[in-house]
Amino acid sequence: MIQDGAFMSCRRLERIDLIGGVHEFVSSLHLEEWRKAAKDEINRINRDLPLTNLREVDKTTVIQEWIQSVLNSIERYKVEHYALLKECMTILELAVWGTKIVEAEEERKNEKANATSTTISLEENLSETLKIDNEWSFRQEQRNLCCATVVIQNVIPYLMCTKLDD
Repeated sequence: MIQDGAFMSCRRLERIDLIGGVHEFVSSLHLEEWRKAAKDEINRINRDLPLTNLREVDKTTVIQEWIQSVLNSIERYKVEHYALLKECMTILELAVWGTKIVEAEEERKNEKANATSTTISLEENLSETLKIDNEWSFRQEQRNLCCATVVIQNVIPYLMCTKLDD
């Protein structure tokens, strides 16, 4: 960080411009509300810094507090973003899985409709418990076949925030 008193005698210091990863990170935030709040926090120093001459406040302290505030905001947005991302991944997985189940059920119906035998199959005579077990197995099989993991791995890079340089 900045050494204490570094800007103590810099009366003409009235503006700070951040460069690099911070702006990339802010522009990668997916919610407009977050981008606006982050930009406002970044620009706040340029409103506050000229006032330090009037109040005779140490500019170094003001800058250090501002930097810490910006870093705290960024960390909060990262945490909130990853929570939303986790929720979106779950919804995406369920949607892909659900689509695969619907497709497989359509195939089942078509196969039954195309069956020419009129005899009752063994599966139709099984107990209700076994039917439920079969349905659960069917759903698990469709979950494995739906390739949601592949879809999610290819979608996530577009949803991630740009990482700041450490």
